[in-house]
Parts: sequence; structure tokens; C-alpha cells
Amino acid sequence: MSRPNDMGTPNTDETVTGRSQIFFLLALVVLAADKVGSIVVIGPLAEIIAVDLHLSSTQLGLLTSIPVLSFGIMSIFAPHLGRRYGLEVTLLIMLFLSAFGQGLRSTGFL
Repeated sequence: MSRPNDMGTPNTDETVTGRSQIFFLLALVVLAADKVGSIVVIGPLAEIIAVDLHLSSTQLGLLTSIPVLSFGIMSIFAPHLGRRYGLEVTLLIMLFLSAFGQGLRSTGFL
């Protein structure tokens, strides 16, 4: 419910802001849950991947460290992009880029 302002009319700005914050938080949780799968899937499949691709332990270690290193490197640029374009736009662009990368990966092209 919105509270009346000084003139007695409902103040809808608070309601819209509250709803948009809840929607943004929900979208952020869904985005995080979506991205976790592409990172944690390597661990349980590490042995199968190593046998299939004839990887040494060192090569497999490097393969499993790529997502963590990518997050670390990209997190350097995230605050600047968030300030410049806004948090919502930055997350939306990153979501589309991630979906594009996952789609490209699923085609077997790379």
C-alpha cells in the first residue's frame, strides 16, 4: 500500500520503486542460478573430460580454473560498466553475451 503524501494523494513512487527492487532482486537470483550450472558442471565431469580429451592433470586443472579466472578478470571491469551504463543494462548485456556463448558452445563450433 502506498502512503499519502503531504497533499493527501497516494504516493505511487514508493510502490513502483519497491516493486522494481523486488523484480530486480528476483531477476538477479535467477541470473545467478543460471550461471552457476555452467561453472560447477566441470567438477563432476572432470574425469570423463580428461579421459575423452586425453588431458593430463595439469591440463585438466587449467581447464577447471578458466571459469574462476574469467570471473576474476571480468570483475575488474564490472563496477566501471555498472556506473557507466547502469546496473540493469550491464547485467542484461552480460546475460545476452553469456547466452550467446553458451549457445555457441552447444553447437560444437568451438
